Amino acid sequence: MLPFYIKGESKITDSLVCNFLVKKGWFTPPFDTADKLRKRLQKVYDITDLAVEGSMIYFSAVKR
Repeated sequence: MLPFYIKGESKITDSLVCNFLVKKGWFTPPFDTADKLRKRLQKVYDITDLAVEGSMIYFSAVKR
C-alpha cells in the first residue's frame, strides 16, 4: 500500500503541510483531494484497495 497526503480533510494538517513540511522538503505540491486523486489514478491503474484515514489516503493498484 502506498500512502499519500490529501488536502481538504483537516485544516490543521493542511496548515502544517503547507506552512512547515513543504518548506522542509518533506512534501511537494500540488496536492489532490481524495476524489481528485482517485480519478487520476483510475486513468492508469486498477485500484485494488483504497482507504482514507484523516489526511492520508492509502491504496494498492495494478497498472493496466
